[in-house]
Amino acid sequence: MAWWLVPLDAAEELADVRAVSVKPHGWTLHCPPSGQVLRKHLWLNYPDGSGVLTDPAVLAAAFGPGGFRYRVGVQA
Repeated sequence: MAWWLVPLDAAEELADVRAVSVKPHGWTLHCPPSGQVLRKHLWLNYPDGSGVLTDPAVLAAAFGPGGFRYRVGVQA
C-alpha cells in the first residue's frame, strides 16, 4: 500500500480510478517522522517542505487503463 498527498479537490478527478481510494479532508494519516520507520511504515520520498502535492491527473494516468501494472518475474 502506498499513499500520495493530493489537493483537496482531487476526489472528483480520481473517482473513476478503481485502484485509488481518496480519503476525505480531515482524515488522519498516521505517518512516521521523516527518516524513521514506524510500525513498518516509511517515507519513500521525504517531505521537503515545499508543499507540492501529487497532481491527480498524473496519478490517474499512472493507475488508469494502460498505466502501471504489477510485473511478476524477471525479464532478461
